[in-house]
Amino acid sequence: MKKLMMFVLLLALSLLALAGKPKAKPQPAPAPPPPPAPGERLADERGRLALSNQFYLELAVGAREIRICHSGVAVATYKLDSLALAYPRVFWVARQHAGPWIDDVWFNAHLDPPKVVQRVRIIPGDASTIPTPDKADVIPPTLEELTPVPPVFVIRCDGGRAIHLHLEGIVPGAVMKVTDPHSRWHDFLAALKFRQRDALRLTATIPSAEGAALFRSFPDGNLDLLVLP
Repeated sequence: MKKLMMFVLLLALSLLALAGKPKAKPQPAPAPPPPPAPGERLADERGRLALSNQFYLELAVGAREIRICHSGVAVATYKLDSLALAYPRVFWVARQHAGPWIDDVWFNAHLDPPKVVQRVRIIPGDASTIPTPDKADVIPPTLEELTPVPPVFVIRCDGGRAIHLHLEGIVPGAVMKVTDPHSRWHDFLAALKFRQRDALRLTATIPSAEGAALFRSFPDGNLDLLVLP
């Protein structure tokens, strides 16, 4: 009986001790790490693309240059005469562009209209169509003759981001005949979904020789485009 009473007493004392003990305060969840600064993120993207073994583009806003890059090196640089941020219109009413665009990466850059390389046709029995550089009277066509360039073309990216390039002067070599995609009807037709709508539009002028070289040298496929300050 005494043992039972002692057990009950010890149990009661233990319960009283537990009840009087202050409860531990819950620890706050650790704060999430701050997002990387735009410059840091862009440096990370440049490092990623330099190791990707693929072509990519850089638009240097301050230097007014478009660069074709590979493995962290600019293999070709094209100087712009002017570069400006335009505000696309909906039924001729200006609207704001979509979000920040410098210190950013634009994805899936491609040409509009697309580049078309005219293949050399060799006609059996017609010696004039055989490209034989060793003969003085037969001259093979040059890249300028095989790849027509439009006087205005667009580099389009995901999210409706676009760079409209206007070539200043006579286009060297073959010229592609297209409707000007930057005409005053473009935004109206885009609002009616007959054309792709620009959410953010940059307009640039470039010397015709530089612009034609950019168009003809534009790598195939969809590229990442880094927009540098």
